[in-house]
Amino acid sequence: MMSHHHRRELAVNQSAAAIRSKQHKPHQQKLIHCGDSDRANIDNRVWDLLTEIVLQSGISEIWITSTVRDERGQACAMLRNLKTENALESSLAKTKDPIARQKLETRIRRQHVGYAQPGASVISVAQKALAHGDTDEKVVEAMIRRITAVGLTKVTHHAKQAGYNTVDISSAGMIAKFGDADYGRFIKMVQSFVARGQVSRLGWPEGPKGNGRLFHDGGCIHIEFDLEKIVPMCV
Repeated sequence: MMSHHHRRELAVNQSAAAIRSKQHKPHQQKLIHCGDSDRANIDNRVWDLLTEIVLQSGISEIWITSTVRDERGQACAMLRNLKTENALESSLAKTKDPIARQKLETRIRRQHVGYAQPGASVISVAQKALAHGDTDEKVVEAMIRRITAVGLTKVTHHAKQAGYNTVDISSAGMIAKFGDADYGRFIKMVQSFVARGQVSRLGWPEGPKGNGRLFHDGGCIHIEFDLEKIVPMCV
């Protein structure tokens, strides 16, 4: 029969073991952050690929800022980017200091979003409406009419009917939390997934000009997955 002393010692040891177990239990951190509506728009195969990219890159989490867009969502996103770039251009025109100008020019290059002819025609409509002094809502309405005329799928791969799952990830948030080195490792990891066919296209602020599989995209990390050509992850 166990003595009172032994029972007390056993209880202390069990309590200590429980505390150590709790302290060393792995923390189940969420790797990918996005809204419920965005999650519903992401194919499970794409979600698995994004998870694998995050794990292999060595960072702990990413923030998805955009997935599928309709005509209004695309117009609002384009207008937001355009107004930001216009504000930077205005600041640059007023700035004389060479160092300050260089910083602004770098920000403008990072922010700029280039579009093919259909998207460029939407930007032209927005610029004219802004110059006319229209409200943001009127500008968006004019942009929606133009997007509808040329076709949403011709303007963006964020269109659901384009046959792509496209996600935008906050580059600024990643750099702010993890720094330039980890951001660079993440970009290189996505590039490796492009090289082996798991990702269709990658755009990022430092990307090359042009319309290839690797390209410049202002203000975010833009990753495209062709759902018809996607290569399933090995299990």
